[in-house]
Amino acid sequence: KNERNRHAKTPNDVECARRHNEYRKQALQARWELMVHRQAVGFIINNQKFVNKHFPIDDAIPMDGDTSTTHQDQKLNKNDVAGSKKAILRDQLDWWERVGRWR
Repeated sequence: KNERNRHAKTPNDVECARRHNEYRKQALQARWELMVHRQAVGFIINNQKFVNKHFPIDDAIPMDGDTSTTHQDQKLNKNDVAGSKKAILRDQLDWWERVGRWR
């Protein structure tokens, strides 16, 4: 009984998770805007890789037993090319970095 109560979510836990997920959503948007601006001023080679490496964003916290991931996380997981033989290009930036004129 004590073990179950120890892992029970309090209203404060749920509020913290909700705030974390909201801030995470804002951080993902800001990081995307940073990539766009860096590309606009000429940082086009490995821009996405650099920004993702130096500005990591934690995973979303599941709320109320919800184990699903966000839409963007699902998109990234579905198109993950690590270990696959055929590269899947997610967007124009992926194409530019992998196939672009300097490759």
